[in-house]
Order: sequence, then C-alpha cells, then structure tokens
Amino acid sequence: MYACAAAFAWAAPARGDTVRVQKTVVPIVAETITMNAVEPISGLKVSGPFNCPFPLQSPDAEPTKGQILIGFEPGSAAFSDGCFQHFARAHRGVVLFTTHDLPHHFKSATLVLGADTIHNSSSFPRPFSAIFETSVTTPQARFFAARRQVDLDSGRTTVNSHTSASDGFDNSSLQRPVTGSVQDEGTFNFRIDVTANVNNWLLDWPKRDQTPLRGFVFVSADESLPDNGNVGLSVSYLVTLEFEIDEPDM
Repeated sequence: MYACAAAFAWAAPARGDTVRVQKTVVPIVAETITMNAVEPISGLKVSGPFNCPFPLQSPDAEPTKGQILIGFEPGSAAFSDGCFQHFARAHRGVVLFTTHDLPHHFKSATLVLGADTIHNSSSFPRPFSAIFETSVTTPQARFFAARRQVDLDSGRTTVNSHTSASDGFDNSSLQRPVTGSVQDEGTFNFRIDVTANVNNWLLDWPKRDQTPLRGFVFVSADESLPDNGNVGLSVSYLVTLEFEIDEPDM
C-alpha cells in the first residue's frame, strides 16, 4: 500500500507545471511562381520566336488544395507547324500565413513539407536551394491577375501564378533568409526550423494589420535555365507551420 501511494505522489504534476501542446497552421495562400525558358533546338526548322506555341503546362505544374511546386523541369516539344523547341520551367513555391493565426508565444516553429508528387532525375538532395521570408501588405494587388482555387473544407486558397520573364524571377519580395536547421525525413519530406524567423514576426505584433500575410519563398535548386540538360527535379508539397507551445497544466 505504501509503495502505491508513493508512486502516485511522484506521478502527480506539481502546481505550476506546464504541458507541451502542438498547434498546426495551414497557409492561407499557397502559390507556385513559374519561370519559363524556351530555346529552339539548333539545326531544326523553327517557325519563329513569336509563332511557335509554348508547350501546355503539365498537370503537376498546377497544384491544388494548398499545394506548391518546387524545382525545375526540362524538356522538348515538336509542333505541327515544324517548330521544335527545348523548354524548361523553374518553380518557386510561396506560402503565406495570416498573422492572426499565429500563437502569441511558442517554444519552436517548424515548417513542415510533405511531399506529394515527385519527379527526380537529378543528383540534388532537395528541390530547393534556399528559403526566404516574405510579407504581403496588399494581397489583392499581388494576386490580382492569378487564378485562385478555394478549398472550403480546409480553408485554403491556392494561387497558381505562372509568369514568364526573360531576365529571371522577381527577387524584390525576398527578405531575410531562413537559417534554421533542415531535418531530412526521407523521400523528400523535410522539417525546417523557422523559430527565429517567426519570432521576428511577433516582435512587430502591434502593427500586424499593416502586413497581414507573412510567409516563405522556396528558391528552386536550379534556376540556370534552359541549359540544364535532361536532368530535372520537381516536387509538389503540402506545407504547414507547426508550433510547440508550453501551456499551464490544469
């Protein structure tokens, strides 16, 4: 009887103890930004840079329900008018979270990348080379011309914005880089420590309505298009932000 009483007393939490809980936040906007590069194959008839139709987007280039696409896809295509082209696409993924969904205090924040569709013929260990912070003050202007898909069940908005630029991606939205550790969980699934970055968002909490959306930009592993041979790596991801929180034990 004494042994049982002692064990019970040891297991009972002391007053003022805390328990670790987890909160998962889904992005309010998930966007794939694509840079297209087209180059005629030398020695073959080409109808001209403006008459040659661009290849149709593959289904993998149009993620739905909060997915983003990261990586690059080379290829070639022939058309009925005699046009034959090399083409390549580099994809950047953007996820944005509303500041009102963030907890006021937390122990750690982890960006979780769950791989869905994988196309890999390269030696890159991951489809992204760097991750940067970004913030949006006026989301209506940013996504005005994009195609939006809303999933009412999950509350996610997917924005597929396929932009073409001969001089590469627009880097004006890239802010401080993510420097936290990257945990490789195999099969291109990753957990990325973004605690320091998200802590900086909370420092500006009184002014959160001025920048209602904050998030991350994934820079693909290879953006030196189109001359990257026949090697490609692209992965579509579902992305969430996980918080570990210490709550008072009731």
